[in-house]
Amino acid sequence: MHKGSTSSKESARRAKRASQHLSKVTLKGSKQTGTRSSPVHHHRHSAARRRTLSGREMQIRRLTKLELSKTRSASSIETSKRKQLASIDTSKLTGPIDSGSSRIAPALMPVPSQEDAKRRLLLVVPVTTILVGVFTSIIVYIFFIWAGTTVGICVSDSCKEHAKRLLNTINTSVDPCKNFYAFVCGGWKREFPKLSVLEKMNQDAKKNEIMELDADLWNEGKAAQLYHKCAEPQKPHSISGIDTLVHFMDEVGLVWPFKDFDDDPFHPLEVMLSMAASYDVNFQFRLQVMISKVIGNILIFRRRYNGVVWKHRLEHHMNRDEYAAVIHDHMTVLGLPNLQYDAVLLHKLEMFFIEATHYEKSKVEQWWLTIEDLDTKTPSIREVQWHNRLNKQYTITLRRRWNPKDWVVVEDSLLLTKLDELFHTYNESEIFMGIAWMFIQSHLWAVAGKPELMFRDNVNENRQLACLEYVNSVFGLLSSAEYLTQLFPTNETRRGVFRFTQSLKNEFVSKVNRAAWIDREIAGNAVRKIKSTDLNILPSEQFFVSYQRAALYGIFPDISDFSFLVSWIISAEKYGRLQNDARFYDIYQKRRTFHQQPYTYAYLPNSVDAVMVALEAPLFYINGTFAMNYAGSGFLLAREIAKTIDPLGTTVTLYGENTAWWGKTHSAEYYRRTQCELGQEAGLPQMGVFPAIPALEVSFSAFKTAVQQHSNRADAVNDLRLEGLGEYGDDQVFFMTYCYALCSKEGDTNSQQECNVPLRHFYPFAEAFKCPEGSPMNLKTKCGFFN
Repeated sequence: MHKGSTSSKESARRAKRASQHLSKVTLKGSKQTGTRSSPVHHHRHSAARRRTLSGREMQIRRLTKLELSKTRSASSIETSKRKQLASIDTSKLTGPIDSGSSRIAPALMPVPSQEDAKRRLLLVVPVTTILVGVFTSIIVYIFFIWAGTTVGICVSDSCKEHAKRLLNTINTSVDPCKNFYAFVCGGWKREFPKLSVLEKMNQDAKKNEIMELDADLWNEGKAAQLYHKCAEPQKPHSISGIDTLVHFMDEVGLVWPFKDFDDDPFHPLEVMLSMAASYDVNFQFRLQVMISKVIGNILIFRRRYNGVVWKHRLEHHMNRDEYAAVIHDHMTVLGLPNLQYDAVLLHKLEMFFIEATHYEKSKVEQWWLTIEDLDTKTPSIREVQWHNRLNKQYTITLRRRWNPKDWVVVEDSLLLTKLDELFHTYNESEIFMGIAWMFIQSHLWAVAGKPELMFRDNVNENRQLACLEYVNSVFGLLSSAEYLTQLFPTNETRRGVFRFTQSLKNEFVSKVNRAAWIDREIAGNAVRKIKSTDLNILPSEQFFVSYQRAALYGIFPDISDFSFLVSWIISAEKYGRLQNDARFYDIYQKRRTFHQQPYTYAYLPNSVDAVMVALEAPLFYINGTFAMNYAGSGFLLAREIAKTIDPLGTTVTLYGENTAWWGKTHSAEYYRRTQCELGQEAGLPQMGVFPAIPALEVSFSAFKTAVQQHSNRADAVNDLRLEGLGEYGDDQVFFMTYCYALCSKEGDTNSQQECNVPLRHFYPFAEAFKCPEGSPMNLKTKCGFFN
């Protein structure tokens, strides 16, 4: 049947059937050669190629089209259960599959292997020379359709949304090889001149939380109850609340303005520790107890960030008369209209507290020391020993006693520096006055139902946001329980997130192991530390199970019959005691929004904490492509993991030992690489190699690894693009997403540096955008860490 004697008529019928078979496949998107070309030249090359095709080939090419009908992304985390969402354009195939860069794109029909294609090639042998040529062309073309390098189009809602975001910010009048930040973020600054992308994410998340709390019309949940008691206080509760406020201040040792300072039996530091340990309220620092399996009990001093109330005060400067009027209004509500006070001193104290907790992208220096070493770090705090004061507080709240040799982690060295400065600048009476005045302003407006005491404009909006802060301070993720369970609806989805975050750790390990310049013993130490890094990303599985979540938060006291202030006090007391609970770390203390960054790394416990917005758009999409997710959330996470082996991370082992484990003998090359001069943007300080360079190398490599791992699937594609942004390849979308996450407000040149400088030293970026060597975004001499 398949011998050379086959008739011409029979051969023609087979050719017709092959053509009909191909015509059943509909085509969408574009096809690309094994070597990626720039989108700018894509159509020109395609037109030239079309002119060289025979009439028969052109007919087949027009008829050949594959369109997927589903809307789930090809890079969805659970690839084994992917729905069809990517379209594959087979119109411009010129070479075999590049298995190193192919990408999944589920097909509507089985896709034969290369062996199958070869067997098909042997099935048809033409009788005449003309038919041989025709049949050979057809079969070779079919071979490349099935085995060639393909381009897919992601048509999921996530991909469409991300494409829309990028299209709204791209400034195509800017050459990406000259200023990539201006190319990607030009439109962002026009639309949001006062917000960064990350700040906008926080803003949107808070609005969503308020909507969820408002949706609880019957105030069945504790979070909704506390929120509405704050936002819509009942008059009887407002009157009794002031008495409660006065009583509470007396209990914690804040006697001003109701009593003389001589009546206060406490030391100011003792009051600060009591408020921080028992109620998580302090105007200089926060305290948290962490139980490490390796190191043991750790006391963490965390930054105290200014909330809505104090951000508003910073933005609305007042003259002396205006400030005196504010003091008088507060004292009148407290029933002390004739109180004598020093308005200038109160204003100085207020500004000290606000500025001490106002962080504007300051460089963070973490400290870890023993409890007994705290005394030497704060010499201006006289007549007090930290160890004794801490034990006094924690024996009461957590029934815990500290050893002088127990570890303390200071999240930012400025915490202790500013605290010592406070006691050096002001005497104890003045410090008491300052703490009391800050506490009154922070809470009296909510207790009395008078937000106008603090807010001079946008009163309703600011009241809602400030009330949300009260709720989140004790109930954390409970304000977003419905949203989060819908975002991560199944155990499979959540396991996929876990695998995504673990893949970045794995890529770091691979990079270390493959780096020939790293000594093998040192590499082993680095690998062990990276593998042991605790990634606290998603909350515990119990949070996502409704009855288990109800039990977790059911341990908080019933607040339905209490005023706002009483409800908050008893809830805050319970939250403080939960630091002994096994679920405190991965549920109770987790939050949805952040202050500085979505991910934060702690050196001594070797852990990374994430807020939930780190896994929300535009940083992360459940149905996003690999390029989208590894460039957004993946890069930000990699930036924190990189700190395990940065110059500070190499001085502490995974066991908490202060040892330079990289080793002096083999540190010369490490030092050379970390000291490489990246350059800087005009007017900014030199940018260091860590953490941006290793994070970029790892996140991009993890993206490519994810692609490679799925390249052997029958439905794989080389280049998965976004619908609406099809002129940009997968690699280009990676770099655009990386920079988009850094887009910031007008005048923020730091973000421009964070985007541009690392990319100038990264070969894959220059290759993706075809930047000439020596151009502003493709330096001739490059710095790298692993590469």
